Amino acid sequence: MLRQRLKENAAREREEKMRKNIAESEARRDKVEEKNFNENSDGNEINGDSSQNSTLTFKEPSFDKKLNSSPNFGQKKEKSPEKKLKSIDSQGLEEDESNSSSQAPDFGISGKKE
Repeated sequence: MLRQRLKENAAREREEKMRKNIAESEARRDKVEEKNFNENSDGNEINGDSSQNSTLTFKEPSFDKKLNSSPNFGQKKEKSPEKKLKSIDSQGLEEDESNSSSQAPDFGISGKKE
């Protein structure tokens, strides 16, 4: 019986302490929110001093117009097949048209036995 009362009292005290902490936290939060609102609403300080009006200015980010003007900005540009062939030809790696139908050499990777 005595233990039950002690448990109830302890539970009640914890609950009251928790409610008190929550109320204090909400009061602090409300105070901070009100302070921020008063500072940002018209640029005046909390005390109403209008001699220190401040305005917030936002600058647009400046990008290099050459880079930003492309509709595919930031995308990797792939070469067309014709340009790829021309670059291969310019390196002297031309493919012989008579051998184009023959198979590539098998180095034992394909699994076929010769």
